[in-house]
Amino acid sequence: MQYRREIDGLRAVAVVPVILFHAGFTWFSGGYVGVDVFFVISGYLITSILLKDLLSGHFSIVTFYERRARRILPALTLVLLCTIPFAWLWFLPSQFQEFSKAVAATSLFASNILFWRDSDYFAPAAEENPLLHTWSLAVEEQFYIIFPIFLFLIWRCGKQVTLYGLIGLSILSLALSEYGWRNHPSANFYLLITRAWELGVGAICALYLLENQVKSNSYLSFLGLMLILFSVVYYDASTPFPSLYALVPVIGTALIIIFSGSKTIISRMLSLKLFVGIGLISYSAYLWHQPLFAFARIRTFGDPIPGLMLLLSAFSFFFAYLSWKFVEIPFRSGRVSFFNSRTKIFSLSAVSLVSLISFGAYGHLSDGASWRSVGVKVLEYEPDNKKLQRKSWDILKEVSGSESYAVEGNDVDSLRWSYGSESGVKLLLVGNSHSKDVFNVIFNSKYVENELQISRYGSQIYRLANKNHDIYKSENFKSSDVVMIVSQYRDEDIRVIGKVIDNITSFGKRVVISENIFEFPEFGGARTLADFVIHKVKDKKDLESDSDIVASLVNNEYYSVYMSGNTGDLVKASNRIISSFKDNVLILDRMNYVCSAPREQCFAINSEYEKFFYDYGHHTLEGAEFFGSRLADVRWLDPLLEEDARVVVGER
Repeated sequence: MQYRREIDGLRAVAVVPVILFHAGFTWFSGGYVGVDVFFVISGYLITSILLKDLLSGHFSIVTFYERRARRILPALTLVLLCTIPFAWLWFLPSQFQEFSKAVAATSLFASNILFWRDSDYFAPAAEENPLLHTWSLAVEEQFYIIFPIFLFLIWRCGKQVTLYGLIGLSILSLALSEYGWRNHPSANFYLLITRAWELGVGAICALYLLENQVKSNSYLSFLGLMLILFSVVYYDASTPFPSLYALVPVIGTALIIIFSGSKTIISRMLSLKLFVGIGLISYSAYLWHQPLFAFARIRTFGDPIPGLMLLLSAFSFFFAYLSWKFVEIPFRSGRVSFFNSRTKIFSLSAVSLVSLISFGAYGHLSDGASWRSVGVKVLEYEPDNKKLQRKSWDILKEVSGSESYAVEGNDVDSLRWSYGSESGVKLLLVGNSHSKDVFNVIFNSKYVENELQISRYGSQIYRLANKNHDIYKSENFKSSDVVMIVSQYRDEDIRVIGKVIDNITSFGKRVVISENIFEFPEFGGARTLADFVIHKVKDKKDLESDSDIVASLVNNEYYSVYMSGNTGDLVKASNRIISSFKDNVLILDRMNYVCSAPREQCFAINSEYEKFFYDYGHHTLEGAEFFGSRLADVRWLDPLLEEDARVVVGER
């Protein structure tokens, strides 16, 4: 296959927006489409190589995998090895455990599957995952395992059948992605089946150019570049992706591949030394940037300043050049003596991958090497909020009898289980993880222990708009007197909340709605506002002897933030819409038990440094115990226990 400088230049157009997007620069809100450009380029180059081998009669799966090992593994192994010491030094046990799982999954080229199950690519926490970007490598490697075999088999049927087969499978994959973003957005983003069409477009380009020269059409190649840049600038996290929207950068890339002949302006521009140079080191730059950004965010309270992120972007390319020159090139060329034969390549690859997988297994099974001393150690202070989050489910696991009890999808929720007085009002809590918090609070409240019997059904609220939902057939729902909706409400929840209320009341149930809890700020490394204040004062106070003072400072800071009203727009909008139903249902405000106006405090920590929140608003077990006692102080549940109550009781 003839070398095309402009394709390396096109890699630069792909990698720079990705890096600047991950750096947080808003001008590149759609920079993630650079990955889609990479997919098309990869599909084109790999298919071109395979077609050349098929035509020459030298097609070999083993040779293909050898080339992939030389290309992918050395730089990837280097970056993984470099991230481990920093993760060891800086990560709390839960973070290190998640990191270890990611190391193992990356080494197995299955990190996209791991992140599909565990991560939202556009969520703030995802920015702190040093290996999140490896999902795209996993997609490509999975494609490389399947595609050569598919191409070898279908090629026997002729070029035309091969072309139609590629087009048909690509259309099917595109259709699945259009279905996927509406119904399974996380799977749609991460999995090969909904990304294959992008690689398939590149493969179709290669098949077309097999018997045709690259065209010199300045208009179409320029249009291709404009389509890519348009999506980089105008797309953002709210754009359904991948979907039909992804056709814009994908078609743009295909137009450049097919129509950027040597006479076009785009070809000459992309063939400039600067673009080609960046393109040559683009793989290593892609590998380096995310760990640098993630560690910076984890080590910084608040978002790192733009200047730092710009500097780290530059360092990404500096490290990329070094790894390209001293790792990529020597290993690909075979100049490294212990990597200059096929046997050595596969043996060393196996040893390195097995070692990394073993490390990942150790980190996971040892609970993130929890014996390490990381973070502030004083009194009962627990710096690891993820650990507190996991513990917060212990009550429901015990009461429901299910050790795997989680946010939703619990088989046990269809059965009859409850806690409390058999003669009390039967209250069913429905919603996401916030309904778990209210369950824990009521569980710890003595003032209603003879008044209520509580159970829970885990589900996102919008699902209940379907009257055929399983909740309406569940034993806990059938036996309930009152259904309390508690959630962090999403747009899709609020759009159908009226329908949900109608569905529940049609079964003769009373409805209570808890407003969205105020969302307090969070900081890098999954740290809360309480962690921030403690970190800020630890050099000015003796944390042990001044614990009462520090606890008051924390609680006062929470109250100050609460009174500022500085919370998410969705919180404000959802609570405004929920309040419009106050004439029909009882509405409760959780902030009535969280905060005390007379004391000018929102209770977030006690003098033993036991935190009451493990993030922006979820309760820890200690928080649930404290807030359980607060229910009696504010008589929070009195309106629910009064048959005809329709208004909220304020704080007393």
